[in-house]
Amino acid sequence: MSRMQGRERPTGQAAVRVAFALAVACGAAVCGLGPALAQSAAPKRDASLAALPMPIGAKVEIIAPYMRFNDSPMQISRIETDDLAAVEKFYRDYFAAKGEDGVVSDVTHEGRRLLSAIVDKRLITVEMLPERSGHSVLVSSLMPMRLQAPEKLAKDMPRLPGTVVLQVLESVEAVGSNVTTSMRNSYSVETNAYYLRAQMLLRGWRRVRDDTIDAGKQRQIVFGKAGRQMLMDIQRIDDATLIVANDTN
Repeated sequence: MSRMQGRERPTGQAAVRVAFALAVACGAAVCGLGPALAQSAAPKRDASLAALPMPIGAKVEIIAPYMRFNDSPMQISRIETDDLAAVEKFYRDYFAAKGEDGVVSDVTHEGRRLLSAIVDKRLITVEMLPERSGHSVLVSSLMPMRLQAPEKLAKDMPRLPGTVVLQVLESVEAVGSNVTTSMRNSYSVETNAYYLRAQMLLRGWRRVRDDTIDAGKQRQIVFGKAGRQMLMDIQRIDDATLIVANDTN
């Protein structure tokens, strides 16, 4: 296995974006793995940090060697290949040999193929991303038995009544760490912005920047406090508002 040449590993925020889409996909995959998950006892050790299975000779880019998704250890790598069928066969064979009870989930999420299985108490998900030249394959793992309710992890994050906390993602980089909290509610972008701005100022943060990206549809507010920076992106999507708060230090 070789590390990709000539490409930098994405920053924490890039990893967060990849993990957000992948974590949603993992949730879809779990639905098809109910029996295997139900029979999986809580692990005695943190097996999620074991190396992800990779085809021999694969061009691998490590996106996130260690993250925590809703308190579950998580890692993400990407493979670039010209032979998607061979990569898919590798993982199907691997899951058939190593997966619990031979159960493999094969679903399509937002047009992307996803293969998942429980191996050594962790959920390994393979997401195939067709591209113009060649293909990218995202491979991730997390431990379902370690997942915590995101609203408990985000107990100190200000939010309007009725707001649903979707996920809390923690990542560590050489230059620092960040915690990204994703939330959703039915209030307008402006109502959320007004409330969050007031609450953050009350909590001792100072407003660094306040930008309207698209009137009524997207707004970004940056706060600062004692070596930390909080970027809040508030965006209207269909009939809901998504708030993504990225706390970096």
